[in-house]
Amino acid sequence: MHTGDQNPTEAMFRNLVEQLSEGILAVDREGVITYLNPWMAQLLGRTFEELQGKPFVELLSPSARPFFLERRRVREKGLSENYEIVIPHREGHSILFSVSATPIKDPDGQMIGAYAVFRNITEERQSELALKESEAKFRNVFENIQDVFYRTDNEGRMLLMSPSGAKTLGYDSVDDLLGRSIPDSMYLVPS
Repeated sequence: MHTGDQNPTEAMFRNLVEQLSEGILAVDREGVITYLNPWMAQLLGRTFEELQGKPFVELLSPSARPFFLERRRVREKGLSENYEIVIPHREGHSILFSVSATPIKDPDGQMIGAYAVFRNITEERQSELALKESEAKFRNVFENIQDVFYRTDNEGRMLLMSPSGAKTLGYDSVDDLLGRSIPDSMYLVPS
């Protein structure tokens, strides 16, 4: 959206920022929100008008505020960083964000604010946790199965063996079998 006071490059970058599917937010030195793109407001279930001019820390749960204030101190030292933070959505559920924050400096190098890119990683993290739970269940079944279960690569090298399989074959440990070639070391060739 090009206005009379914007040059074409500025208008192009504003349009880019406003169309991104990641949240972008800027605050002043005191942490008051000075800018946010539409996606950031949408991620939080709020409007631009509700958030503009509000201290960012007020969006956080009381338990997350000390962590955020420490992040802000890092920015005051002129440092950028990446971190994760949970912010409550207006409807009550929590959103886990990956945040990339950078200080905004005046021409003298003094910090006058900060801007950050927020990426919603809630579903990604839930998928990771579900995968870990699934792997733990598989591992429990696999380690307690009484049958011989194994997996090999295309050359017949042992990649996986159930503990009961190692015992059945007379080995003290699964590690004694891993990497061994089944055709070369486990089958008897009649003479």
